[in-house]
Amino acid sequence: MLTVAPLGEETIASLSLRAAREWRPGTRGVDDGILATLAMKKRRVRIGLGTIFGRYIGDAGAREIIDREMTPAFATGDLAGRLQRGLERLMEEA
Repeated sequence: MLTVAPLGEETIASLSLRAAREWRPGTRGVDDGILATLAMKKRRVRIGLGTIFGRYIGDAGAREIIDREMTPAFATGDLAGRLQRGLERLMEEA
């Protein structure tokens, strides 16, 4: 999980991709990493999936997890709980 306060002019997508290239989450040489990025001030969440998980979750599944589990945290104030639920759903789906 990557949490950032200001994004500046950079989009959450470009920041997340840059972090994934640097950190290389997952198993070496397998492309099975997942990186969830939270931009606090912009109230944005992004889930980046390695190609292995893209087969099971896909972009639509990741968007559904973000919309149902994670972004309601900004309105309810339960940031830790909602993000944890979203991460748990990711692990279940994977």
